[in-house]
Amino acid sequence: MSAILPSNPGPSPKRTREHRDPALPKHGPRLRQRSPKRERQMGIYRHRRVLFLTARPWCESPWPCGQRATEVQHRRGRRGERLLDERWWAASCHDCNQRAESTETGAARATNWLVDEDFAGDPSEKPIIPIRIVSAEPPRATAPLVGHVVRPDEDGYYCLDCKLPAINRRHYRESA
Repeated sequence: MSAILPSNPGPSPKRTREHRDPALPKHGPRLRQRSPKRERQMGIYRHRRVLFLTARPWCESPWPCGQRATEVQHRRGRRGERLLDERWWAASCHDCNQRAESTETGAARATNWLVDEDFAGDPSEKPIIPIRIVSAEPPRATAPLVGHVVRPDEDGYYCLDCKLPAINRRHYRESA
């Protein structure tokens, strides 16, 4: 007994312009990127941003970079009316802005560079705490003072021969 198999109709015809109703647009309607209210806010923001960066030309981030400010860091976010709240703005270079918003968010929050959106207080209650970067290089030095006895103490190291605090265990002499 042979089973009746449905016939294969073949490949479906490709949709071409001939198959499309010419009265319909090629693509659907474009979605609005922003609401009309947000567009008005953005127009005001663009103008105020230029004035703000002109008045504060250097990066104010807690990381001491010393670069020119090119962006506005919205310390409390940009949502809603906070976009135009200049009390929470800070001048920032691109690198520090990216650092705060992507890689080092925890450090940015610890230094008050970023503040929780639900914080209801005044910006003076959350001042930016600068980060001190301590150099990993020892101070410039010449040869060690040979023969001096250096002992560790509670403040670091102490040279028994010089009766002075030592820079490190080897007690380098500072160059002039």
